[in-house]
Amino acid sequence: MDNYTKSMGIKALEAANEDYPREIILDTAGMFRTFAASLDEFIKEHGYNGDLGDINQKSAYIRTAFENAGISPMPRSIKEWYTKDKGISRRTGFQICFAFGLDKEGTDDFFRRVMLMKSFDCHVMEEAVYYFCLCRGMNYLKALEMLHSLPDKDIPNVMNSRMVFDGDILFTSTIVREIDKFQDPEELLDYFMVNAEKFGYNHAGATEEIQKLWKKLRGRGDGLADLERTKIQMLDVNMESVRSTSEVFRQILGLDEVEEKEDGRIEPLFVIKSDRSIKPLLENNPLLPKVAERQFPNRQTIEKILKGEHVEPESIRKTLILTYFYYFWIRKAFPNQNDRFITSKNMMVYQASDGDDERFISDINKMLLEVGYLELYLGNPYDWIFLYCSKSQEPLTVFREFIHEMYLENEEYIHSLNGNQDKQ
Repeated sequence: MDNYTKSMGIKALEAANEDYPREIILDTAGMFRTFAASLDEFIKEHGYNGDLGDINQKSAYIRTAFENAGISPMPRSIKEWYTKDKGISRRTGFQICFAFGLDKEGTDDFFRRVMLMKSFDCHVMEEAVYYFCLCRGMNYLKALEMLHSLPDKDIPNVMNSRMVFDGDILFTSTIVREIDKFQDPEELLDYFMVNAEKFGYNHAGATEEIQKLWKKLRGRGDGLADLERTKIQMLDVNMESVRSTSEVFRQILGLDEVEEKEDGRIEPLFVIKSDRSIKPLLENNPLLPKVAERQFPNRQTIEKILKGEHVEPESIRKTLILTYFYYFWIRKAFPNQNDRFITSKNMMVYQASDGDDERFISDINKMLLEVGYLELYLGNPYDWIFLYCSKSQEPLTVFREFIHEMYLENEEYIHSLNGNQDKQ
């Protein structure tokens, strides 16, 4: 573990052990490396010994690496990676990996620490080619040659695809096992030709896991979300129908809390009227770095995943982490889901036991790896939230308090939007 990761781990423990950690979280939010800072660390580890403050010198070093690797056309905006702290596309990320002669492990590490996203998605033919070549020390020119031979016209449009798990689904893990057997590029291209129609979707494993978890959360009357609401929060649930995605999602975040007024009226504490979206809560929030805000789970994304429709890879990963976090910690309150042992509101059920934090981290990392994603990383501000909360005495409560703090940070902005909604 490098010094940066260690320092972010220390911050997570400090926040977990503090009753009112807002200032620690605010301080931590400013410590996360930007893309430009992460790229600086990367090039320093790969031979750059010039002035890290000299953008022209750094850009020239990266450009030279591209030229030496025969990568063309050259990215036109390398300077803007620094002057505007612009992120880069996945394709450019892989080109950097070829330019600096990385292998599979090095590429995984680059995407994890610099790109803050999963590396190879071998259900995308282009990235399967990159995987094949980088695993075997082949250069970018060989990858480009293979890319020109892909059966593009036979691949269904992934944006229009839908996964149905009672059919013949080709999981990414199966593709990877097949690719690992091949030594000749022609073997891989033949495999693409035979299976082209099965490359019209991706993230099948993660999608299936999320769907399974939501079935356990949203079962009518006996789902874990309903049990929490009726047995712990002592609130009513309509047992005649399955609750909406929006209702359960707000419950997971703790945005469904209510208060009783002096006249006996029950009113919600957290009101966001923008089409049931939580974007106003996230937008420009000082407690949430931009990279964590991007593709933060939302109702629309979850509904698409539950229908087997296409969503972006990081949306899938973030949704899986959030869903499993809630599932793990609320399941502790109901060791036997059929045992209705909780008969009165008892907040002690949210407390973690010794070793629960390590079990959660081990379980979620295992699940992420099994569906083709990288483990939680303390340098990723989204992952850090769940690592910090899992180290606390009441992880689910602390997570919801974090969401509440974000609401309070943006409350004025949220209320202004709510007012605009009321006028429409």
